Amino acid sequence: MEKCIQITIDGPSASGKSTVAKKIAKKLGFTHLDTGAIYRAIALFYKQENLLDASDKEQEDALDRFSYYFIGKLDDKHHYLDGQDVTEKLRSREVTELSSTISTKEFVRDFATRMQRVFSQDENIVVEGRDTGSVVFPEASLKFYLDADPIERAKRRFLELKEKRGYESLTKDEISDDITKRDQRDKERELSPLICPKGAMHIDTTKLSVQEIVDTMVNKAKKKKYPKSFSSRYFLTYKGKKCSFLYLLTKFCAWIYFKVFHRFEMHGAENIPLNAPAIIAANHVSVLDPPLIGITAPDVIYGLGKKALFNSKITKYWLTKINAYPVSGGVGDRDMMRKVVMLLLKGQKVMIFPEGTRSNELVVKPLKKGLALFADKGNALTIPTAVIGTEKVLPKNAKFPRLFKKVKVIYGPPISLAEIHKEIGDKKRAKEIFLERVREAIQKLIDKHK
Repeated sequence: MEKCIQITIDGPSASGKSTVAKKIAKKLGFTHLDTGAIYRAIALFYKQENLLDASDKEQEDALDRFSYYFIGKLDDKHHYLDGQDVTEKLRSREVTELSSTISTKEFVRDFATRMQRVFSQDENIVVEGRDTGSVVFPEASLKFYLDADPIERAKRRFLELKEKRGYESLTKDEISDDITKRDQRDKERELSPLICPKGAMHIDTTKLSVQEIVDTMVNKAKKKKYPKSFSSRYFLTYKGKKCSFLYLLTKFCAWIYFKVFHRFEMHGAENIPLNAPAIIAANHVSVLDPPLIGITAPDVIYGLGKKALFNSKITKYWLTKINAYPVSGGVGDRDMMRKVVMLLLKGQKVMIFPEGTRSNELVVKPLKKGLALFADKGNALTIPTAVIGTEKVLPKNAKFPRLFKKVKVIYGPPISLAEIHKEIGDKKRAKEIFLERVREAIQKLIDKHK
């Protein structure tokens, strides 16, 4: 079985790329990666941060605070910027025009390229643009280049835009002029010019129907072998996020256990943003901590487990289905770090015990630097979390739990490394302050509720 595949569709404006890409993604069950939305999200971010007229240095530095992801598929896709649904804003004429300007900057294109590659990890994707097969995914499994007569492309764009808000006054001549200028700009620019990528199948769409183009491309794709995508692996959802049946079953059984035998309490759930990436950073006093956090979290979460737990085929299957990833415990576990960052950038929540070890005391030790790295690279908020009572129910080295002892989980207000960095200026110092603030926040929650 091959790795997940990418299908790239390049070509000039209004050549049919977006329409075809969505239909192919739907037919194959792939993820459609809207590259234009990433650029529009960056443009909207600059607008909201009053950075449109800032220097390139200021704009580039600000990308450390940029948090964008999407949820859903095709026409039911929602785009989030800093946890807020900006789907409608991204479709506005103003943001579209702003994105056309900022996309010419090298640091913006480099940043957007990295994001596209992150979104493609563990996914079978269809992606369209002007440099997807030549620059973003030069090793893509299948590459196509769509073109059409300029007059036909202008006609298509006019029909596409006339129903959209903000474009009512546009004329066919204006659109034709815009397409001509954009073609020239795209082909002559020094940075990632529009070309037919090496190895791409060239298709003139002027006289072809959409269905004819789709059928040709789908037939090519079906000759490839590929695994299920990360996002299409499960059909069930919980609070809008996909998960396995075993995840829901485990969550239900754990909820029953903690409710019946430990009368668990949960406080501060309102501090966890729904449908937004977040790191749930908790103290660690018992092996019961992960399932307790798992049942109280408001949506689907991911976690890390010792690599030794994955040695058995049965436990490996179960842990994988409940969203656990193996970790060796060493600082060089780059694969684990990549997985965590990928999950955060895709808008998921990850549970981490940043002290790095368990203890029988409700005293939070200094936190490992990895937490700051995840918060930084994953552009995610961190939720300080206190677990109380599990140290009495099942302390370290105990074989059986003590029943009818109460347990609690308390979620504190989120802490943003990006905001601390903005406030302090120096990233290294900001990370140190961030780690101490998270540690202090967890300790305060423990002291208040124990």
